[in-house]
Amino acid sequence: MFSTLAIILYSLFAYHPVHLSVTNIEYNEQQKKFEVSIRVFIDDFEKIINYQNNINLKLEKEDELSNANYYINKYITDHLKLKINGSFVPESKYKLKKREKKDITLWLYYEIKYNKKIEEIDITNQLMTDLYKDQKNMLILTIHKKQYAMEYSLRKITNKISLK
Repeated sequence: MFSTLAIILYSLFAYHPVHLSVTNIEYNEQQKKFEVSIRVFIDDFEKIINYQNNINLKLEKEDELSNANYYINKYITDHLKLKINGSFVPESKYKLKKREKKDITLWLYYEIKYNKKIEEIDITNQLMTDLYKDQKNMLILTIHKKQYAMEYSLRKITNKISLK
């Protein structure tokens, strides 16, 4: 009886039933840049990259794909868009500074330099929504000493914040 219960509990936690990403975007006014951290489940992230590109990244393993960062950046810049004062931030501004594995999640740390006045920001977060219909993407934006929390799903994919 105990071993059956242990197997069931292990199965519930080993294969996460929740499809969730968490993105934090903070504008550093002194350094004129956005500091972005993105947390995704590694298995889901590798699945979507494999689905779109027919490759296995093997993230954080000895035989990791040598150009894994290329595929990571391509996916992130295609699915996380910042539109500031009516203009999209170009993909070339997204700089992957660091990535790390924590348990079953992958943390991606980006920097986006932006030195103009920010009056309005529109963020589209479609991470993983092309793989899972129940995907939820939480986003926390901190800008001008104010914090905004947003949730994205297939039904709701954009939020606009006017900063006047």
